[in-house]
Amino acid sequence: MIRKLAGILIFCLFLQQFAATASEAAFDNMISGSKVRVSPGVLYEKSHYSSGSSYEAVNLLNINLNDTYTKVGIGVPNPINTLKTTTSMARENSYAGHKVVGATNASFFMGNGLPANLLAKKNEIINYGILGENFESPTQEPVAFGITKSGKAIADYYSASLSFTVNGNTYKIDRINNVRTENTTVLYNPSQKTTGTNQWGMEIIVGNASKDTKKLHFGDSFTGKIFKTTSFAHPGDSVIPEDGFVISVQNKELAEQLTKLQPGVEIGVQLSIDPKWHDAQFILAAGPLLVKDGKVNISMPLSSSFAASRQPRTAVAVDSTGTRIFLVTIDGRQSGYSNGTSLKDLASYLISKGAASAINLDGGGSTAMAVTMPGTSYPVLVNKPSDGYENKVSAILQAVYTGNLADMIYKDIKASAWYYDAVQTLNNEGLVTGYPDGTFRPANSITRAETAAIIARELNLKATADSNFTDVNKTHYAFSDIAAAAEKGIFIGREEGKFVPEGKLSRAEMAVILERAYELTGKSSMSFKDLKQDHWAYDSISALAANHLVEGYPDQTFRPGNEISRAEFASFLDRVIAN
Repeated sequence: MIRKLAGILIFCLFLQQFAATASEAAFDNMISGSKVRVSPGVLYEKSHYSSGSSYEAVNLLNINLNDTYTKVGIGVPNPINTLKTTTSMARENSYAGHKVVGATNASFFMGNGLPANLLAKKNEIINYGILGENFESPTQEPVAFGITKSGKAIADYYSASLSFTVNGNTYKIDRINNVRTENTTVLYNPSQKTTGTNQWGMEIIVGNASKDTKKLHFGDSFTGKIFKTTSFAHPGDSVIPEDGFVISVQNKELAEQLTKLQPGVEIGVQLSIDPKWHDAQFILAAGPLLVKDGKVNISMPLSSSFAASRQPRTAVAVDSTGTRIFLVTIDGRQSGYSNGTSLKDLASYLISKGAASAINLDGGGSTAMAVTMPGTSYPVLVNKPSDGYENKVSAILQAVYTGNLADMIYKDIKASAWYYDAVQTLNNEGLVTGYPDGTFRPANSITRAETAAIIARELNLKATADSNFTDVNKTHYAFSDIAAAAEKGIFIGREEGKFVPEGKLSRAEMAVILERAYELTGKSSMSFKDLKQDHWAYDSISALAANHLVEGYPDQTFRPGNEISRAEFASFLDRVIAN
């Protein structure tokens, strides 16, 4: 029997000889980045960073649980001890009313194909798993990610308690339906035919259970009558009664006490988990913990090579409200493209994205992300696995859209809308991202800050210094974009020293901004009844008209002082880019 199985298996899964050291700070300089809204509640982000001589290729799913039709769940193969790729499981789980728009690999797994750690769904224990016992094992502490009964995401420690009671004495159960190692006690239910054989333990065969034991749940408490016991150090391989269970004891001293139990004696089993996890929609354990309370907090030794080396990584993070989830993959072991990251740098990156808590998932050659792009039907692999191909895994985390997605990118925009194509194009290019509730709000007047952010993204503008606007502080979401656009001369303030970021953009301002940003030239013979040649935006509006980018209203007016809506600005910008 293999001892300290978890630690040994981790070494098998993660071949450290390919690792580079993590001596350089990571995620220093973004080389490129793009964003695509794949459903109203899910934004897909792709970024590439340079860090000294190293690189990090990042894929991220930004998931908003406030959207009614957005869910996060687990996917496992059937049977559970088989392995499948992330992409294939995501495709199998995608159907009408349950469209998987993004997924990553999740659980560590063992040599027999079973997940290595806890998997539960609505208290049902799908797989109890084990904790790692080795210095290099990432699962030394019990940490998990899940969705609570109230629908909030959580990434934290958990405490499960399994025990059996006989003759007034209570004893700990270490595992369920899993490998039996020295000094452990394992509970088997009828989902297994027999217990298998080893040379250490004794077994208590129990029938006439007070409840159906074919499925086990946290919160279960049941009894049964001992049918027989086996002797210690004799092969077990006991048949598990359909109406009962078997307890296999590998500790010699305890086994010798329990061997004396007589047939007919009642034995009870209790299975529980701490309150914050009870009734959770699902629980997926992995590790180590990366972030707690918004700070780096890693639940394994940072001196271990697993933690310190640059590796391909997969992680899941949660914001402070429990309504925002970040599924992240970092490619690695590919010199010149992506070297991977250490756990400490990964934790810091997740905090920069808004994580209040986070855990590490399986990584290395297993790291994979699949995304269903707008206008397509099935998830496709979007990262570059370190082995050059997608490996099979034991479980996935998946973002699901439960509404009628069809062609819809934002839930308040129909495919028949006159501005639909423009918004979809800008969305697919990552220039517009909508609001956290999955809406675009096309009729809303666009603000100067929103405009600056979109223009800066489209032209990939970077500021070399802070702006001098007194009404835009460094915490403003568009601070850097406003500074970059102002530095380029595309924007000036509305008032002395002030940008007025929440001010509504007028049609005249829109014309000036687009003319400056895209260096439009030309004069049009078109005249607008409400626009005189001495108007401050006349030349810019004329340049747009000369390039067939504006036509004005049917009554031959331009209405330069009117506020421009988000839909109108998207339409104008789409025309300019395509011109």
